[in-house]
Amino acid sequence: MYFIIMKNNLNIKDVEIYYEKWTDEYIDSFGEIFQALTTDSNEELINYIANIIDIKDGMKILDAGCGTCGPSILIAKKYNVNIEAITISQKQLSYSKANINKNNLNNKINVIKGDFHQLKKYYQEDLFDVVYYLESLCHSPEPHEAIKSLNDVIKPGGLLYIKDLYRGPDIPGKLETNDYPINAINENFCLKIQTIGKILDILGINGYKVILCQRPKFNEVFDKGNAFTAKHNIKLLKNQDGPWIDKGLVFLNWLEILAIKHY
Repeated sequence: MYFIIMKNNLNIKDVEIYYEKWTDEYIDSFGEIFQALTTDSNEELINYIANIIDIKDGMKILDAGCGTCGPSILIAKKYNVNIEAITISQKQLSYSKANINKNNLNNKINVIKGDFHQLKKYYQEDLFDVVYYLESLCHSPEPHEAIKSLNDVIKPGGLLYIKDLYRGPDIPGKLETNDYPINAINENFCLKIQTIGKILDILGINGYKVILCQRPKFNEVFDKGNAFTAKHNIKLLKNQDGPWIDKGLVFLNWLEILAIKHY
């Protein structure tokens, strides 16, 4: 196996550099929707997410960490909504603008280059009905700062959806060892995977009431994610249910969270 100790000083510039380097490879492996946990088709995945959030015509939506705007394009095709999308990568910005233009959705989707830890720099207060992070919050060096920033732009009663990776509880003495697989995943994919407990605490502290927290309920397909992982030269074991395992301990899982801005 190939493992690297995770950098403790991950910052947003690291994420920008990573996606400038790897966006073309993501497109080659995933197409326009960069989701490692997916289902049988992009349309099925995005319809599932839209139904969980209960997206309705007229909503103002923020796609935080939008990639090349694949999910937002499918949502904008189905609903009469206005979507603001933000990415840290100039290369992703260029792809997003081209994709939006190709689909004649310039009147529904606006994309910018920016840092989702500083949302008030780009958007007005109490602007969004819905915000989603689709496998993007795990790139945050400081998720508390990301959610705190969100408070400046989400409406009271606004909905927050997070689909992401979470790691198991800290095991004393294990996080620092070379054979702890989370270190390899964080390092190679420029992530900082958190425990679900930490994210739920952050949401509570920032005034969000959790409506659901569960493993997504669709037919899971990992083929694209597995092929892309191979490009990073990482080989890990899985149990039959999907989560990665280490010596019999489940240490990585996929969950979706839906929360409402309560106060």
